[in-house]
Amino acid sequence: VIAGLFIKLTRRELIIFPLLFVLAFVGARLTKDTAILQIVILVFGLRGIKVNSLVDLFLWSSIIGTILILAGTGLGIFPQVQVLGTVMNIKTSFGFILPNTAGLQFLLIILLLIIKTFYDYRYIYLMLPFLIFLYLTGARTSQGLVLIAMIVFVALKISGIYTFIERHLVGIIMILFISTVAFSIVTVVMFNDGVMQTLINKLNTAMSGRIKLGATIMDNYGLTMFGPVSYTHLTLPTICSV
Repeated sequence: VIAGLFIKLTRRELIIFPLLFVLAFVGARLTKDTAILQIVILVFGLRGIKVNSLVDLFLWSSIIGTILILAGTGLGIFPQVQVLGTVMNIKTSFGFILPNTAGLQFLLIILLLIIKTFYDYRYIYLMLPFLIFLYLTGARTSQGLVLIAMIVFVALKISGIYTFIERHLVGIIMILFISTVAFSIVTVVMFNDGVMQTLINKLNTAMSGRIKLGATIMDNYGLTMFGPVSYTHLTLPTICSV
């Protein structure tokens, strides 16, 4: 915020940012979650800074932090957390809180390296060890997102596809968002539907039981647009620290 105060606001920003701050603040008060407000503050402070500089900052700070955690794990400073997985027998955290936490960290680094690869293919070699670590975490959501990111990267190298996405970016994002929300609600609602039970069970297994968990939450707590919900009596995965 302090950095953003020293950057001159355009007329458009003078309208947009106060509105975003008000909406984010109201949302934080209603939901008790400040994530959106923090994002707005971050965008306000980082505006006017070159994207490439931000990518370099986040990339190298993430890599250095990750190397320190991996080294600390090898030296026994940080505990190694292992979780029983559905595909891999053991999912490993590599010193992070959980394997999925490690997966998110490796995902962030790989996505930033994909961006750098647009300008210099040599970053692919730096990406390889993080791809191996991501695989060993067993974090399938992060693995899936990396696969999608790589497909998008290859697609954007084709001029026709790049031009189409550039022209229809907002529409594509809206379609993906609405489709994701619709898929989440429909699969949860139809989890106990006998007609599609076999298909839903296969999807649930592929998604590590997330559809079943969503159905349990829906049955016990329902849906709410605003306000926190206290979730209790939910089954958590077996975790062990070594």
